[in-house]
Amino acid sequence: MPRKSGRRRVCRQRAGVVLRFMLEEGRNYQRSLSQSDTQVQQVNAPLSVDSLTLLVNQRLEREGDLARASQDDIRTAIAVTASPLVGAVHQTEEAVTIVSRWPPRL
Repeated sequence: MPRKSGRRRVCRQRAGVVLRFMLEEGRNYQRSLSQSDTQVQQVNAPLSVDSLTLLVNQRLEREGDLARASQDDIRTAIAVTASPLVGAVHQTEEAVTIVSRWPPRL
C-alpha cells in the first residue's frame, strides 16, 4: 500500500511541475512573440499543444530534469487551467492562450 501512495504523490508533484512550467514558459513565449514583431498587437498569441510541449521539455532540460513531458501531460495541464475555477488558459480547438499567471501573485 505505501508504494501506491508514494507513486501518487510523485505523479501529483510531476503534474504540478508540468502545469507551472507550461504557464510560465508559455506566457514568456507569448510575450516574446509580441515584443519581437511590432505588428503583433496582443500578448495573448495562441500556442499549440506541440509548442507548449517543446517549451516545457526545454525548461525541464534547463532545470536538469531528465524526464520529459508528453502531449498528454500538457493536455491535462490545459484542462486543469482552463477550468472555470482556475481560468488561467483559454482553449479553442488546438489554440491555447495563456491569459494569467496561476497561482496569482499575492
